[in-house]
Amino acid sequence: MKTILILLLFDLLLNGKEVDRTEFCRDYAISVRTFYRYLQGIDDYLRLSQKGLVLRNDRGATYRLCPEETDDAVTPDDSAAETNECR
Repeated sequence: MKTILILLLFDLLLNGKEVDRTEFCRDYAISVRTFYRYLQGIDDYLRLSQKGLVLRNDRGATYRLCPEETDDAVTPDDSAAETNECR
């Protein structure tokens, strides 16, 4: 189940969807900590594969992928509620 959820999360992000942490955790019965571990795995993969994409945190609980050239990258567990729009 873990692998399927990580791939589902990655697929949502790759398809331009915003993923709300609270909804994802509720829908798939996982903890917030587990969600962060899944995002960290995706972030690690993006860094190793040099896909030119980075994770962004928007409004505190929403995550999405943006082109790497933006300068406001956050770590997957950053709790800042700043809006980081893709440019």
